[in-house]
Amino acid sequence: SSDVCSSDLAHFHFMHCKDIAKVTKYLIDNPASEKEYVLGNEPLSLRDAIKALCKTFNVPIYFQFNITAKMIFFLSKVFKFTLGPWEKYCIENPDMRFKTVSPSTFGIKTSFPTITHVLEDIKALEFR
Repeated sequence: SSDVCSSDLAHFHFMHCKDIAKVTKYLIDNPASEKEYVLGNEPLSLRDAIKALCKTFNVPIYFQFNITAKMIFFLSKVFKFTLGPWEKYCIENPDMRFKTVSPSTFGIKTSFPTITHVLEDIKALEFR
């Protein structure tokens, strides 16, 4: 495992609950031979997620820097916050790219294909 949690190296998948429901309904209505799936859209780098988050909520980015796993563990001790097993695993293994399925895999329109779509949906909640 790499000691650097670079925001360019760290990747993850996301999926809006509306799209999870679409995949779930499709699989209930159309049983498949495969029994295990990883749900998610295309992988997203941490750096791109931060940029999208800041752009959506009009927060300027003045600078960014890479942080090591050792630094995260040190800061968790200094500020006395607990890292559970999953958090530790993610810090030690920041590249979370998998073969995923989404509604489009099954020929269904994806409602929230990008993180910006998800963030805009969250932002809209502020005014409801």
